[in-house]
Amino acid sequence: MKKFYILIAFFVVHAWNWRDPFGMEQRRLSNVNNDIKEIMHKYYAPGLCAALYYDGELRFTVKAGKDRAGNDIDEHTLFQVASLSKPITACIAVKFFLDNGLDVNESLRKNGLLDDLKIDVNLKDAEASEEDKNNFLDSLTLIGLLRHDQGFVFGGLHGYFYHEKLPINLKESLECSGVCAQDYPHSPPLSMDQKPGIGHQYSNMSYGLVGYVIEKAYERVKGSKKQFFEIAEEVILKPLGMNSTTFYYLPQDKLSEENGPIDMNYLSSEIKEKLDKGKIAEGNAVNARELREKIEDVVPIQGGWLNFGCWPAISLVSTVDDYGKFLKEIQKAGSGKNDFFSANAMRILFERNSDLCQKSSIRCQAPIGRVEVNGKRNDLFAHNGSSLGYRSYFDFSPVLNKSEFDFLDGYFAGKGIIIFTNTCFMDTRAESKDSEIDYKYFTNVHFDPKETTDFITEIEKKLWSYY
Repeated sequence: MKKFYILIAFFVVHAWNWRDPFGMEQRRLSNVNNDIKEIMHKYYAPGLCAALYYDGELRFTVKAGKDRAGNDIDEHTLFQVASLSKPITACIAVKFFLDNGLDVNESLRKNGLLDDLKIDVNLKDAEASEEDKNNFLDSLTLIGLLRHDQGFVFGGLHGYFYHEKLPINLKESLECSGVCAQDYPHSPPLSMDQKPGIGHQYSNMSYGLVGYVIEKAYERVKGSKKQFFEIAEEVILKPLGMNSTTFYYLPQDKLSEENGPIDMNYLSSEIKEKLDKGKIAEGNAVNARELREKIEDVVPIQGGWLNFGCWPAISLVSTVDDYGKFLKEIQKAGSGKNDFFSANAMRILFERNSDLCQKSSIRCQAPIGRVEVNGKRNDLFAHNGSSLGYRSYFDFSPVLNKSEFDFLDGYFAGKGIIIFTNTCFMDTRAESKDSEIDYKYFTNVHFDPKETTDFITEIEKKLWSYY
């Protein structure tokens, strides 16, 4: 009888955690935390926040490092997430188009959504006649831009530091006129170098153009003008409660008249409070060559936050908690558990260009992210982002026994991962090893793909090992 009462007492004490009465899950989580911190130490990464979701619910987070104010980084700390801007931009575009009766497959130019925008066409492997150029421009569609198959050059990378003037709108940024032309004369304007629809070509400019199209569509539907980052607040960010996320950022203590006629009052009180309190993960660049050569005590180069003119492609500022709200909404919509994103929107967001996918044995692109089409992780949708000082990543893993897109039968009731780090890996270019690195203009320097990929992959695998 005594043993019986002891057993009852044990379960009463642990009743608060009915999923893990023996603490096994907590021990596994602790092991994952420790292993990830070892990975960070190996790569001299100063900070990270990561989360794993299952069936639309947060299962756990991993946190390490300090923010600008010296407090612990957590799921509410602001990070720049670079190209993880694109999946949210895709959702904004698809949702706005469908909600307002616009067709993602129709010609943008013929519908008047590319008016007043200069687009250069300079094919890299052939001469194009004026008739060809007009045909190319007439063939541009929203779905093609979202899949990166319209032939636009990469572009849109350069950022602006605190004291610099900023482009006052997307048109100026895309055409590289005004401020862009003055400060970044080597930055290419909006241009295409291959025929639309013949192959995947990842492009920041393509998503910058998506933002411009959204502005034009909004003006037509609503009868008033708004900039993309304001439309983002209205269509996605506020409805999902992503109050610590914005597509346009300037530090409050660095504002000046030089920054152009931007009204910063649109920022939420949550973001303003985080800025005031320094709840920001400062960016850091690690010299990849020093890492490979195993130089002891590699010191990350701490950099300031950049403001990007190509807002829809790379300028998002967010927290793991906020981005998790977006990921959970996608998972729930894919499982038929809500209607914020319609079934039709989900099909568009996750639909691949089947013709182009057949040409690629490894991956192809859907609006929500790249798609792994071979191997054990079939149909893994993933996206990553890199900017000076930051690296981010997320993926969706659908239910493994689902081979077809069945959005109303639990297809995306699988797992999802978010990783935000304030670390990027840079290297001097091979032809200029002895030159001084200029992190501002990215001269003599480039992102190091191997170290960056290895770092994120090791963390990703460790998170998946939890299951």
